[in-house]
Amino acid sequence: MVRTRELMGSDVNLAHRLLKNAVTAQTGIKGYALITDSAIKRLRYEPELMGMVPHVQRYADLGEVPGHVLDLENEWRKETERRVVCLSDAEASRVYGVETNLRPSVAWDVLTSPAKQLLWMADKQTHDNPTGALGVGSTVHCVHGRLKFVHHILDWRPFRYLSYRTDTALGPFICTDEIVPLPGGERWRLVHRVRPEGGVLQRVGVRLLGGIGWRDQKAAVHRLGQLLGKLETEAASADKS
Repeated sequence: MVRTRELMGSDVNLAHRLLKNAVTAQTGIKGYALITDSAIKRLRYEPELMGMVPHVQRYADLGEVPGHVLDLENEWRKETERRVVCLSDAEASRVYGVETNLRPSVAWDVLTSPAKQLLWMADKQTHDNPTGALGVGSTVHCVHGRLKFVHHILDWRPFRYLSYRTDTALGPFICTDEIVPLPGGERWRLVHRVRPEGGVLQRVGVRLLGGIGWRDQKAAVHRLGQLLGKLETEAASADKS
């Protein structure tokens, strides 16, 4: 027997009503995201930094619903024009990977969610997001055991890959985490690629002292695989109930 939950209430009614709005008529924007101010507050977004503009939607029975609009067409243009930073297997010094049957959207959340990252990548984290949300330009300070490192996000392609420069005691590294589809369309491989960026002296240092760092990255990918396996088991159990 399949159990379902039905969402009811004024907030659900409002969400349906917001599907019919005056954003395009008032702004001319055809591709957009309309987010209520209450949702923005809950998500801790900073609309001005994200380039969002205020919008008030009015309904006869609900009154005024204040919110903000994000121009997705403009965001798409900026995304396609931005410099691509994506290491290939051939360009990387080290390549690690795990496979999963979780959808790319779920796998992406495991890779990028600060709460999920604490389960496999770092013990502590702090974030600096100039645009108000995690993405290009964000800086992530991480601590794992005795290791400290800082990620500077350079490229951010949701559900596909992200690339970042990692500053460590041994110098800077360029990393790419990519979700690669496997033949058959039902499984994906999460690939972590790394390349030193500090020149000859860093490469010498990595050869002499980099063993701990490489072992730590390999262990992190192993923890990532364990977390993905746990989520796969939970999803399978939910499908059977």
